[in-house]
Amino acid sequence: MVDAFVWQLAWSLVCVLPVVLVHAVPDEVMGAHASQVRHTDVVGLSTFVVGYILETGADWQKEEWARLRAEKKHKEEFFRGGLWTYW
Repeated sequence: MVDAFVWQLAWSLVCVLPVVLVHAVPDEVMGAHASQVRHTDVVGLSTFVVGYILETGADWQKEEWARLRAEKKHKEEFFRGGLWTYW
């Protein structure tokens, strides 16, 4: 059980890291480039999109599993399929 929370913490840190790094640089240092899209912006947005898609897919799979369990089509106590296979 603790492993799942550790992986969630690690994933959260990976997702927030680009934002923290971008905001760690003062605008005075960036000068005229402060309003331009930089590689860190692309990395941050890409990380968000990938994370959002994975979380949405995992939530959909878990909802489907819960629906089938409510219909008594299986007796699995925990969902271990789909994206959850690796946890």
